[in-house]
Amino acid sequence: MEKDQKNLLTTSGNPAAGIEIISVSVQCQFSAFVIELMPITLKAWIKITLFFPVIAFSGLGRFDINNKPAVKILRNQKLKLEMRKIIIEDALFDLFPEFCRCLVIVKSIENHEENPEVDDLFRARLEKSAQSIQIDDPRLEAWNQAHRQFESNPNKYPPSIKSLVKRVLKSPDLPFINSVVALFNYISLKYCLPCGGDDLAAIEGNLVLGIARGDESFRGLGATKTETPKPGEVIYYDSANKNVMCRRWNWRNGDDTKITATSQGIVINIDCLPPIPSDTGFEARDELADLLTKHCSANLRVDYLDYQNRETEF
Repeated sequence: MEKDQKNLLTTSGNPAAGIEIISVSVQCQFSAFVIELMPITLKAWIKITLFFPVIAFSGLGRFDINNKPAVKILRNQKLKLEMRKIIIEDALFDLFPEFCRCLVIVKSIENHEENPEVDDLFRARLEKSAQSIQIDDPRLEAWNQAHRQFESNPNKYPPSIKSLVKRVLKSPDLPFINSVVALFNYISLKYCLPCGGDDLAAIEGNLVLGIARGDESFRGLGATKTETPKPGEVIYYDSANKNVMCRRWNWRNGDDTKITATSQGIVINIDCLPPIPSDTGFEARDELADLLTKHCSANLRVDYLDYQNRETEF
C-alpha cells in the first residue's frame, strides 16, 4: 500500500498511473480469492486487517488519478513529509556573485517579550553604535548600491541595516520586541550587516530569495492591505503560495511570518556583501547562535549559502 500511495502522489497527469491502479485492483482480487479458501474465523480476521486500510484510504477518494480532492489531500501530506529548502535563485548571483547569506536555523526556542539580560545587552549595543557608526559608512553604501542595481531607491526604500542605523542615530532608545528580535538586531548593529528572521510555522513551501515576477503578494508588518512587488525587485518568498516575506531584498518584512513570543521554528538570515567578507558573516552567525542558545535555550544549527552552495534543507 505504501508504494501504491506514493505512486498516487507522484503520477497525477501521467498516463502510466493507470497501470499502477490496475495492479492494485488485481492484487486485491487475488487476495480475496485466497482468503475464501481459509477457515471462517481466520478468514474474518484477515479481511479486517488486510482490507480495512484499503477502505480507510479509499475514503479519501477512489483509486482514480482524476479524483482531484483525493490527490490534493495526499499531495499536502507528502509536502509535510518532505524536507523543505532555503534557496537563492541563480539570477541573484548573476547580479551579486560575491553575495553570502549566513543562516541560523532554529528548531525550538524559548522566546520572551521580557528578558532583562538580553535587554541590557541590547541597550549597551545601541549606545555604542550611536557613537561609532555613521550614515556614510562604506558598509552601508554597499547596500545602497546593491539596491540601485535592481532599480530600488535606497533613500526611499532603505536597506534594513541603513534604516536601523538611522533610527539609532536619531534615538538609541529602541523598543524591546522579544529576545530573538533584540538579539539579531544586536548582531546587525555590531557587525553592520542586515539581519532578519521568519517564523517557519507560517511558511508552506521553500524559502526563496530571488527576483519578483509580479504575481506575488505581500502584506507588510502591521499592514492590513496586500500589495504586489514590482517585477525585477529582489524578494524573499514562500514557493508554495508566493507570499512574500520581505520586499526589496531587506527593506520591509512581512506581517504573516513575523517572529513572536510563541514562535518555535525560525530561520534567521545574516547577509554579506563586499567590503564585508563572508568570514565576518560567519563570525556574526556563530555569535548569534551562541546568544540564542545561552539566553533562549535554542535548539539550532548554522549554515550558509553562496555562489557555490545555493540551497540547503531545513
